Amino acid sequence: MTDADGMPIHYVDTDQELANLCAEWRRLPTLALDTEFIRTNTFYARLGLIQVGDGRACYLIDPLAIEDWDPFKALLQDDTVEIVLHSASEDLNLLFTSFGCTPARMFDTQVAAGFLGLGFSLSYQALVADVLQIEVAKGETRSDWLQRPLTDSQLLYAALDVRYLPALRDLLHARLVDEGKLDWFEEECALRCSEAAAFESLESWARQYTAFVNAWRLNDRALAYLQRLCFWREREARRRDRPKSWIAKDNELQAIAQFCAQVEAPLDNASLKQLSEVNQKLIRYRGGAMIAAMENEEDLSPPDRGHLPSPLEPHQRRLLKQCQKSVQARAETLGMAPELLATKRQLVDLLLGVEQGEGPRWNKQLAGWRRQLLEAELSALVADRRGDE
Repeated sequence: MTDADGMPIHYVDTDQELANLCAEWRRLPTLALDTEFIRTNTFYARLGLIQVGDGRACYLIDPLAIEDWDPFKALLQDDTVEIVLHSASEDLNLLFTSFGCTPARMFDTQVAAGFLGLGFSLSYQALVADVLQIEVAKGETRSDWLQRPLTDSQLLYAALDVRYLPALRDLLHARLVDEGKLDWFEEECALRCSEAAAFESLESWARQYTAFVNAWRLNDRALAYLQRLCFWREREARRRDRPKSWIAKDNELQAIAQFCAQVEAPLDNASLKQLSEVNQKLIRYRGGAMIAAMENEEDLSPPDRGHLPSPLEPHQRRLLKQCQKSVQARAETLGMAPELLATKRQLVDLLLGVEQGEGPRWNKQLAGWRRQLLEAELSALVADRRGDE
């Protein structure tokens, strides 16, 4: 099978063929990669296809037929091979949960576009059209990638997703070098790979309560309960391989935590049944487990209110706007997407550190190349505010 321009498309469904190809690919400096998956009624995405492009041909690896993945994992972890992806976050998470690793070196063409001012979160089709002046059809986005056999239309669509990545990478890489941004870009790609692995860590599960918009309203006891309930749900969703919302919804967990913090008597299912906003099936089948989770103080650090997204005071909102304007101006000077340089959430977290007497909070996302570019002006803005108090 070939595409419209004669590029060969190979279907790979035996262990030996994959092992032979991985040995060849490890001799290359770069390799394009994409995945197709299904995630409808499971927590973990179900891998349906892996596409690889080496600039000479496209290869479609059938994960339902392959049993020995060791050569492929060795390829991913080979730091002499740069793995090229577009909008890599879901692919990275899927690779980690499927194979226990992410690429040792990664080039995300969407992130590169942001660094070069081509746009933030550009689709693969839009970037190919902009940089290569080639139109790529998007016709199989809702396909069932677990069906077998896959149709010719599916196979061609999947191959096109890596068909142009090598050429994109080369042009974007050259521009990153010319504009002196390659080091920042490589640091950002490494950060995103590490974050994909960190998402599956116990530490990440223990911080899930900080994503609740109204968690700041809870008292300390209720907040501790919410943290433990979130931790329980993370484990339960993975154990049962079901979406988190199928285990318990956010509003249900917060309602349970708030209610139980006000109850003096020992907790039981009968008391939880008073909560009209909570599905009674959840209480009937998982009430005991949730109560046990709230009473289990295990190895969780106490909740940290300093990271809760609470409403900003007027002076904080003014300072946030000043910081956003500073980021916007810096991004325009650098010719990159301002959303890539710093998000509102990151700036709010930075300012919360100031309010709590820590000074600007340069968290993991704002550290490194971002701090290098932003620290002088943002620190000056914070110092000016302190001087006005």
